[in-house]
Amino acid sequence: SLPTIEKLGNRTLLVSSLYSLGEAFRNLVVYEEKLEIRTDYLKKAIAAFGRSEDLARKSNNHAYILRSLNGLGSVYFDEKDFDKALECYERALVIAQKKDPIFAADISNNISNIFKEKSNFGDSYAYLVYSINTLLGLQTKTIQNWFSLYRSYIEIADTHIHRKEIERASLSLDQAE
Repeated sequence: SLPTIEKLGNRTLLVSSLYSLGEAFRNLVVYEEKLEIRTDYLKKAIAAFGRSEDLARKSNNHAYILRSLNGLGSVYFDEKDFDKALECYERALVIAQKKDPIFAADISNNISNIFKEKSNFGDSYAYLVYSINTLLGLQTKTIQNWFSLYRSYIEIADTHIHRKEIERASLSLDQAE
């Protein structure tokens, strides 16, 4: 239980546990139909991610700062609170650009999705270009990196479609193949 983990005094374990708890509550929010229960899960997810971020900052654990901010952003995105989601993702992106370019590419995709939801396809496109260029610039690529690059090409094709740039969409899909 969380109180037991807290008593152990291992901040990394506590941060990881809080992050996992946030993810679990986020998943419950997505599937719960009763508004009252859903709202309770939402508050618990936000609280767990927030506490995880706070403790990660105190121990300078950049990986969990990024994960916690991404988790918070995802909760807000799921709730269609795009301004709060964008704030979380942008805070994560500033750190990721300095510490973890792969995570920066993923966060850029998340930001792109916000702008797409807001029908701001120019900004959506810009963040996808950043993601693609970051991933292409990696010296070595894992399977996950290749999949992220593939996903970025698909997303940029979708953005081109929304902008009525069908030929460019087709070229992006060709790059995904």
